[in-house]
Amino acid sequence: MSIPDPYCKVPNACSPGELAAFAAIVREGGEVADDGLDDLIQQAAKLVFCQREGRLVGVAAIKNPRDSYRFKLSRKSGVQLARDAWPHELGWVFVAPAERGKGLSAKLVSSAVEGLDGPVFATSRTDNEPMHATLRRVGFVAVGDEYKSDKREHRLQIFTRPKGG
Repeated sequence: MSIPDPYCKVPNACSPGELAAFAAIVREGGEVADDGLDDLIQQAAKLVFCQREGRLVGVAAIKNPRDSYRFKLSRKSGVQLARDAWPHELGWVFVAPAERGKGLSAKLVSSAVEGLDGPVFATSRTDNEPMHATLRRVGFVAVGDEYKSDKREHRLQIFTRPKGG
């Protein structure tokens, strides 16, 4: 079975059902704080959706992270993530467990960064080697120090991609 093609939308072009489905699958991943997620999704620069047989099986986004979040990551990782240098963050990349190992994350990430005007950063769990491979494939490199997640016991790593990757 071939990998379905993702499609991209800005949040204000999404239906309430699309936004709810996007938020639900991000929450299913269990990697993000639920508090304020719906508002953060509305503030994203781009949302990426992938469906199979009418069911959402993968998502990604280009986020517009808050300055307080940038400061926290910069302090923990030693990587300066000022808005003028790193305007966007790739995030909320999630593939349904039944769809993993088929190359869908690469399609989602490639669709997310396609046409992006400037550099972008991302965070990934240090134990998520499949995501690291995906990020490297599209031009990201690991930078800075690993740091402990606020949400769980795992550690995180910053990845950056210069303009055009």
